[in-house]
Amino acid sequence: MDNNILSYVIYAITCSFFSHCKLPIQYFAGSILPSLGITGIGSCPAGSWNVAHENWYDYGNSDACSDGEFAWFTNEEGFEGATSGMTMTVNVMAKLGQLYLQGGKSAPGPGGEQVVPESWIDQTWTPHVKPPTIVGDNAGGFFWYQLDKDTWFSYGLGGQIIAVNRRLNRVVAMQSDLVGEEEPSQPSIAVIRDIMELTFQLSPYSFDN
Repeated sequence: MDNNILSYVIYAITCSFFSHCKLPIQYFAGSILPSLGITGIGSCPAGSWNVAHENWYDYGNSDACSDGEFAWFTNEEGFEGATSGMTMTVNVMAKLGQLYLQGGKSAPGPGGEQVVPESWIDQTWTPHVKPPTIVGDNAGGFFWYQLDKDTWFSYGLGGQIIAVNRRLNRVVAMQSDLVGEEEPSQPSIAVIRDIMELTFQLSPYSFDN
């Protein structure tokens, strides 16, 4: 199962709330994505997650999956990768960033549906760790990382970035193709910060404060 254990947990939990158990993509596509106007869901063959991790070049190539705005690589048992393997358009990336910016609501203001609990979003914006990754000393929460006191970003393989600035009420989504024959490269934190500096006018911030 490798690091897909949480996908099995989701499957087991949904058995208690629905008439039948749901794979992560079935839950995601049925309970969250439609409220964001995302309905074009593709499918990936069983084992696509494992093949992708054995061949980094294939991991950045979603041709194995059927056409759609959103798809998710699966292991040999047909369960989606719990921490990776999503493939999506840049518009979907932006909509997911907007969902976080709106506190988990499908739309801003009182008319928006609470798709994701606001408490989860609050925990996301709360620094938990300073991981030894490409984000250096930038504090992180639930795979989101902090650039300054108002700006958080999440990144995917090969330079895919979703960034949110709460002060400016702005979302930026960026797709890159940095996957090669060997292990994929990632944009450095300096490159990410330069891009966000131009977009968000980042303010100086000490993560020790």
